[in-house]
Amino acid sequence: MVDLRIPNNITVFRFIRELNQIFGKEKDVKKYQIKVLNKGILLDEEQKLKDFPIADGDIIEVLGE
Repeated sequence: MVDLRIPNNITVFRFIRELNQIFGKEKDVKKYQIKVLNKGILLDEEQKLKDFPIADGDIIEVLGE
């Protein structure tokens, strides 16, 4: 588990791309999603984080297909 401060005016795709770059995890994934575990929210790669109630303390899981 990692505590991050992230900008909210980015798409899910860009957020995951940045995470992969920071942590050195380049994956050949066709589609990305993130799930906010404590709120039951599932976001597709084209959605912007600012459009959803993501806040301090939320737990995010990166999903790839």
